[in-house]
Amino acid sequence: MLKMRAISTIVVVTLLLVACNAQATLDAPPQTEPVEPLAAKVDTATPRPVLLPSSTPTTTCTSTATLPPLPTTTDTPTPLPTETETPTPTATPNTVQPGLYYANGCTTIIFKTSALYRVVFCVVRIEVDRNGYMLFTVSWTALMPPDRTMRLHSDVGNLNMYLMDELGNRYDHISVSGTASTGYLFTDNNETTVGSYIFPPAKPGAHIFTFFDDDNFVEVANLVLVNPTIIREASTLNWYPFSAEYLLEDWTASRTGQNELLLTHNTYPTCQLIEWAPGDLVGSYKNTVELGPLTYDLYG
Repeated sequence: MLKMRAISTIVVVTLLLVACNAQATLDAPPQTEPVEPLAAKVDTATPRPVLLPSSTPTTTCTSTATLPPLPTTTDTPTPLPTETETPTPTATPNTVQPGLYYANGCTTIIFKTSALYRVVFCVVRIEVDRNGYMLFTVSWTALMPPDRTMRLHSDVGNLNMYLMDELGNRYDHISVSGTASTGYLFTDNNETTVGSYIFPPAKPGAHIFTFFDDDNFVEVANLVLVNPTIIREASTLNWYPFSAEYLLEDWTASRTGQNELLLTHNTYPTCQLIEWAPGDLVGSYKNTVELGPLTYDLYG
């Protein structure tokens, strides 16, 4: 019996004029990353030796006594030890940072009732949002005889799908989406379906996670969340005390003459999201969207 769950992150969008069906999410501006100190290297200069002049006597054919020559004095420089500082490695942040992680892994589920039915379960993508919530996207691929079916059940409320970190902390999912929410009926061999699970923020000091499926007694281990790729950016709004968060691969941000935020879609440039100043609505009513405690009427 297969189970899974998925979660999708909902981000509040500030009042924007929508010119297409693209989405942008709202959040607080990002915090400034700490600046890493620079390592210094001290080179010791070696002083040049100073030679004293030699004293050479002058020989004459007189009865004057010949003075013995003075010895030549040569200063031998004493080199100072060279001091080289060892560079300090970059410290790993104490908490998991926002961004996309390339941690992944797979395991195979073999059913006791029949070894002819198997499922390859994989963690394919991990993204952490600006509030620390962890979105794990997983896939299931059916391996079964032809002309057979196999059902994957919903993981809504299923506590047998969870995370553990290297410190022993357990994380139960708080939301699911895709196949993890709806379930799925496999009808073809090698058929793949995808779902997502949202987990609470990682505990301080935790960076290595294991995804457990206790329904099928399997796990995907060693999911290391360090050095993320930044795939989202947040821009502050001019007229409202919010920020709009957007995917960098989808949107390019700019400003209007009145410093209003303007997002232009990278693939469809005529599709734009424009911040609109408070005042009368422009255009005709299009739709109503509820995002958390806020309700938005969309005009355009």
